[in-house]
Amino acid sequence: MMVLQLRVIGREDCHLCHDMVADLQVLQKRFAFDLMWLDIEDDVALQELWAMKIPVLLDEMGCELCHGRLNVDVLEQRFLSHRGSVNNG
Repeated sequence: MMVLQLRVIGREDCHLCHDMVADLQVLQKRFAFDLMWLDIEDDVALQELWAMKIPVLLDEMGCELCHGRLNVDVLEQRFLSHRGSVNNG
């Protein structure tokens, strides 16, 4: 089964960013996914796209799942749809 790849775009001095990562780490106990941290300070393109929204959670296609605070309902729906596509694929 392919594991869902999620990315958090944030910055080191952002408490909301760290809160989102901590919440995602708790969810990793229920759902299988890989989590990658992207520091917005390291990439001008990320700054131009997301600076006013961090933290931002993106799926493996680069689509925004949520920003600011973790939206668990949206994320659970994404996990369920991913699981269904893997099982049907």
